[in-house]
Amino acid sequence: MRRVYQTTVRDRYLNGVLPSFPNEHSLRKSIMLTCEATLEERIGSAADISPYLMGSNISIEPESRRVVVRGVVNSYYEKQMAQETLLRVDGVESVDNHLEVLRRRCR
Repeated sequence: MRRVYQTTVRDRYLNGVLPSFPNEHSLRKSIMLTCEATLEERIGSAADISPYLMGSNISIEPESRRVVVRGVVNSYYEKQMAQETLLRVDGVESVDNHLEVLRRRCR
């Protein structure tokens, strides 16, 4: 399964789709509530509410208990937090993090 996300959580919050901007507690609670869902559904839920897994071109590919994430993020912090978010999903044992950090040019 390959999913590409094009809107950000912040965009959905500002447009009124999300009632509040998700924090660490709400993310963990949402993931735990979906324990009966398949691994792909749990990963999809985490990606839908995590600001670290949103981006203009991020793909998440579950392979058994391993997840491969590819795309571009704005900082090394976002790259690490995306990996940590996926590792918190029930059923995920490892993450192959192939996210690239966007280099900004100095003016």
